[in-house]
Amino acid sequence: MSRTGPAVNGIVGLLAALAVLVFALGSALAATADAKTPAGLFAVDDPFPVGVAPTDVNLMRKANVRSAHTGIFWPRVEPLDGTFNWISTDKLVGDFAAKGIHVVPYVYGSARYAADNFYKPPLGSPAAQQAWQHFLRKLVNRYGPGGKYWTDPSLYHLRHPRAKAVPITTWQVWHEPNLTKYFLPSVSPSRYAKLLRISHDAIKQADPHAKILLAGLPAYAKLTAWGFLKQLYKEKGIKRDFDGVAIHPYAPTVALQARALKQLRRVIVKHHDKRTPIWITELGWGSRPPDQYGLNKGVAGQARYLKKSFRMVLHHRRRWNIKRVFWFRWRDPIQDRCFGCIGCSAGLAGKNGDPKPAWKAFRQFTKR
Repeated sequence: MSRTGPAVNGIVGLLAALAVLVFALGSALAATADAKTPAGLFAVDDPFPVGVAPTDVNLMRKANVRSAHTGIFWPRVEPLDGTFNWISTDKLVGDFAAKGIHVVPYVYGSARYAADNFYKPPLGSPAAQQAWQHFLRKLVNRYGPGGKYWTDPSLYHLRHPRAKAVPITTWQVWHEPNLTKYFLPSVSPSRYAKLLRISHDAIKQADPHAKILLAGLPAYAKLTAWGFLKQLYKEKGIKRDFDGVAIHPYAPTVALQARALKQLRRVIVKHHDKRTPIWITELGWGSRPPDQYGLNKGVAGQARYLKKSFRMVLHHRRRWNIKRVFWFRWRDPIQDRCFGCIGCSAGLAGKNGDPKPAWKAFRQFTKR
């Protein structure tokens, strides 16, 4: 045997090992690239009942938040027919826009002159429907592209003189209509279809390029999100009235969240609407101690489950055509009135505005 034989064999073995290592690294890099977070995919949701503080907006920017999902409530803006109070909405939209954050609002709630209950959609009479449409046109003409709020020098640019306009281009119609308490007197996909149609027509009249989202559907309501959507698709011509399907996949496990998204996607594809994306307009875990409902995970657990949910979304986002994910919510409310839910502890920031471990976990995804 040649004295150089073992050395040659060793070199050959080393080269083979290096080839395996290079292949493995290449695969890992490809997988990482595939899972890379698209800019703006993860965002935040909150009703912002008392507006948004500068410290909150600055903390959002540190976490690379590019859009915020929040409610615009009809009776708050137009409490009397024809009388508008834009003060709080102007401030909220403007404070976000000044930091380059897009507002994606869900427009919600009936004024008293249109329905006898806030949670009853304005469908009871032609006058109620016309009042709702008039309000929607006013909203779009104020905050949409070229809207009065951005062009009137006494409004946005007076408060934010050097900031760029960030008009609202996506509008969501109503909130959780597959829950009776939010869609009185009862859940009805056909009645929601009627509300969607008149809303679509009003919004498109004001901005032909606006995008319209279905209301966010809680996944595991009595009528599931995919069950509601399946019935909605039965309404003739309904596909032309929306550009995105929205879901709130609250569940005690990430596997059940994934199941809900998969079921929703199946319904979309089955109805030959595969180009229509899914928007997750609420997703969250609470930081209270674990409880019987499975949605509270403790402070550390909240951050851990945020990572699990976001990784699940990244893994499936192309297959399920997921456009945006809004974490509910931004900050824990000062007044604690929650029983058996996560509304008072799901914030990325606590009541005092200090970031939780979940904020740091959120930022790990948005900084990529």
